[in-house]
Amino acid sequence: MSDFNLDNSLFTDIPSEQAAIVEGGLTLAVHSIQCLKAGADGFFGGKDDTYITSADSGFIEAPGATATGVMSMDSGNSRTVNRTWRNFKSSLRIDLFDLDGNFGNSDDHMGGFTANSTGGQIFSKRVSGSGSRYRIFYSAV
Repeated sequence: MSDFNLDNSLFTDIPSEQAAIVEGGLTLAVHSIQCLKAGADGFFGGKDDTYITSADSGFIEAPGATATGVMSMDSGNSRTVNRTWRNFKSSLRIDLFDLDGNFGNSDDHMGGFTANSTGGQIFSKRVSGSGSRYRIFYSAV
């Protein structure tokens, strides 16, 4: 729908997905995560040392190895995250890892997904990998 505002300049109503592209891309908020099964440490057992990253550039948080702090997560635990990323594309990749610390191993990938606009509604996505399963609650516009 097109219309004119008070100074006779043209403006158009567009859906949030198109607005995100015009404004510079997708904005995604990870609200919380829930550990359905901790298992990334394999035979060591115990809790996952979970952190969230985005493989795509452009997130609002200061760049670094982890986009969130490391969260100690056991089966059944939930944690508030409240981190926001902004990307210059219409989708954004989010990944969960288990920090392996001083063991000399690379961190364990516990799954991830590519998010598209949710129209601002909160969605959940199940991810799994390295013996762990999580649910990520997020919204995106």
